[in-house]
Formats: sequence, structure tokens, C-alpha cells
Amino acid sequence: MKVLVTGSRDWPYDKRHIINRALINAGATIVIQGEQRGADRLAKWEAIRREIPVRGYPADWTTYGNAAGPIRNQEMLDKEHTVEEPIDEVLAFPMEASVGTWDMVARAKRAGIPVTIIEGD
Repeated sequence: MKVLVTGSRDWPYDKRHIINRALINAGATIVIQGEQRGADRLAKWEAIRREIPVRGYPADWTTYGNAAGPIRNQEMLDKEHTVEEPIDEVLAFPMEASVGTWDMVARAKRAGIPVTIIEGD
């Protein structure tokens, strides 16, 4: 299962087990993430620890400023959600004011990708 992870930059390290459990429950065999601190980085670490391949898409903040996050989010979908190898599920780990997370959730839903929202509480 190809899984895209999106989430808050403030997702706490002590809740990484929630991300790990979500990856297990999703049957993740490939993890796509946006190379940000918080949920993205924790998902990357958990995937590597479980020997699951990871594909990272860092945002180009220098070139695009505040538009970099949405541009990166669309890039992940454009490159990873293909007919031959679609994204099977998006796992979202939002916290307060997770603007980029909700942007990715909306884009995934428009693309017809199932989204699971997982809260840290």
C-alpha cells in the first residue's frame, strides 16, 4: 500500500507511536511525505525503522515563499498518484492551525484518494 503522510509540524515526538500504528494499520509498503519536522519526519523515521521505502518531497521555501507548501503538496500528488501506481491512502495528523495538512487533505479528496484523519489526543 502506497501511503502519503501529511501532518502538523508540531506533532510531538512522544506521540510517534500513533504514527507507527497508523502505518501498520494501513499496511504501508511505501511512504510519501513532505520532509517537514513533526509528523512528516516522524513518519519517515518510523518507516525507515520498519524498512519501508520512503519518498520525500521537500518544499522550496526560498523560491516560492508561502506558496511552497501547496506547490509541494500538488507535486506529491502529480508524481505519486499515477494510474500505474496510485496512492492508496492519505494519513493526516493535524493539530491546531495545520494549514498545510488541511490543504493536502483537500487535494487528496479532490483526487479521489481515501483520507484517514488521526488526531493525537
